[in-house]
Amino acid sequence: MLASACAVALACAIACARASGEPEDREPRRPAAPAVAPAKSDRPPTAAGSAAAASRAPPNAGPPTSATDPATADSSILTTAGHRPPTAHRPPSTAHRPPSTAARQPPAPPKSGAGASACLGDPPSDPPPWVIGYWVSRRRNPYTPEKIQWRALTHLAVGPVEPRADGSIDVSSLVDEPAAPESAPHPDATRTPRSPRVPDGADDLVARAHAAGVKALLFVGGGATHDAFAAAATDETRAAFVAALVRWARDEHGFDGLDLDWEPMRRADHDDFRSLARDLREAWPDVVLTVPVVHHNVNLDAVDPYWAKVAALFDRINVMSYGMAGEYPGWLSWHASALHGAAHDSPTSIADSVEAYIAAGVPAAKLGIGIGFYGVCYTPPVAGPREELRGGWIAAADVDMSYRNIITRYFEAEAWRWDDEAKSPYLSFAEPKGPMGCGYISYEDPRSIAERAAYVKAQGLGGAIVWSIEQGYLPRAAEGERDPLMDALAACFLGR
Repeated sequence: MLASACAVALACAIACARASGEPEDREPRRPAAPAVAPAKSDRPPTAAGSAAAASRAPPNAGPPTSATDPATADSSILTTAGHRPPTAHRPPSTAHRPPSTAARQPPAPPKSGAGASACLGDPPSDPPPWVIGYWVSRRRNPYTPEKIQWRALTHLAVGPVEPRADGSIDVSSLVDEPAAPESAPHPDATRTPRSPRVPDGADDLVARAHAAGVKALLFVGGGATHDAFAAAATDETRAAFVAALVRWARDEHGFDGLDLDWEPMRRADHDDFRSLARDLREAWPDVVLTVPVVHHNVNLDAVDPYWAKVAALFDRINVMSYGMAGEYPGWLSWHASALHGAAHDSPTSIADSVEAYIAAGVPAAKLGIGIGFYGVCYTPPVAGPREELRGGWIAAADVDMSYRNIITRYFEAEAWRWDDEAKSPYLSFAEPKGPMGCGYISYEDPRSIAERAAYVKAQGLGGAIVWSIEQGYLPRAAEGERDPLMDALAACFLGR
């Protein structure tokens, strides 16, 4: 029923977007990936068998790490996007799963104005859940700041900036003005030459956010910043690091808070991370402090209760529940961000991660889920979820498989399917499709966002993070249809 209302409009939007010849996105950030091979399942077999999944490691993914070493790794927060096991000699999975029922009607995107009717469950609470969108400044794309759909957000995370070992910060991705050659260096950061008043500069974004009633967070860190964080947060350097963050973010640029993305994090880092959060709260009493954490894998240990111990220091603890497919031994093909359906051979889902963090003692009201504005592309012979891993792999994910690229380069109405267990759409092709030769594409669409909003409200969760908002924009679509994922966030999470 959700499908028919907007099918014609969506087809028009897709046709317009495809005609644009838009440049492909580049420069990915890591999606957090599950770390270890699952146990075999005794569930009965899928109709179609085939292809593994493993996200290509983005440039900043960092070195492989193993969650099997309890001395160095915390499996509840370990990021292993750099880990890609070989596929050449992997035996096919012996796990058996029943095929899911796939709806074949075209998706129904909620739109501005009429979109709320496609949303599910109760209206947003008062106050509404948080929706934190990541703005990745170094990505050059058609989504310039004046195009941001502010009504879809409560917070904008702008960055990244990176710690330095001496406690200073590298803000070269955000500076607004070039440094004059003769000028003294900035006390906290290096300003690299850029064009004056770059359109995605920090000052411009903070001003636009505040004008729209949205809080601005400085996004600190990201994939492969473990060593820099660990050096900057020691007892010897932490005071300088805290001072640099507070001075640059609050005093000089008017940010409302910080998103601390220390990746990967190990158990040995826990004390320093807690001290960093505590010292930031003391130096900046009204700071909005958030932290992204890795999703749970049902084959790993429970989430570390450490997160319950530090929850009081943070306004939100947000699960990076995107990029959750992988090509590991014993895994079947799976969704990038299934809402439900985690099993030993498809060991990730949003609901499982939420339950695991709540079981560890994290308050539900402080938990956010992750929504990716990108998908994953499996190569043939994989053509759908829950298929055996027989030589296929994930050819592309973050950035290459942005929603924009999926719609303009891959989408066909006859290829669209709906997995009602995972509450996720996907595209299924009989032959390799598009630049990456995809057989199966898992992604988010407005209908799946409506499902996730209903889940957040039903569970009393704190909201959602979005990685990353520019990936959903369709610059050549018809007016009012260029940002369908943001429209769905606005309608279904915030009732706007």
